[in-house]
Amino acid sequence: MKKAAEARFLDVILVNDPAQWSIEGQRYLSWTAIAEAWSAAHDTGVNGAALYKLLALLAHPQAYSATFGLHFDKDGVGTRILTITWVEKLVQLALVAFYSSLTLVANYLGHRPKELVNWEDDVEKILPSIFVTTPGADSIT
Repeated sequence: MKKAAEARFLDVILVNDPAQWSIEGQRYLSWTAIAEAWSAAHDTGVNGAALYKLLALLAHPQAYSATFGLHFDKDGVGTRILTITWVEKLVQLALVAFYSSLTLVANYLGHRPKELVNWEDDVEKILPSIFVTTPGADSIT
C-alpha cells in the first residue's frame, strides 16, 4: 500500500507512525485528533481529545497496561486501583458528554426547554463548575 501511494502522489511521507503520515500535505489524523478538531469546530467547550481518550481508549483491553490505575504485584498479577477522585472525573465526563449532546439538539431546534435549564441547575448544585473546561488541559475540570 505504501508503494502504491508513493507511485501515485508526488509528496508522500509514510513513516512508521501513521499519525505522522502525509500525502501531498494532507495528514493522516488519529481518532483523538479528529475528536479534538470536531469538538473545537462545534465549540462544545469540551476537550475532545480528552473525551475520546477516556471513553474509547480506556475501554480497549489492549490499552489497560497503559491506562491509569493499573498496578502489578511481585507475581505479575495486575489490579486496577481507582480513587474516588478518578471515578468522580469519569462521572463528570459522562455528564458533560450527555449535556453537550443534549444542548446540540436543543440549539439545532432553536430553543432551550425549561427541563434543560432545570437539569443544568440541579447538576450544578451537586457538582459545581462541572460544565467548565480548562483550555489545553487533558482533563475536564
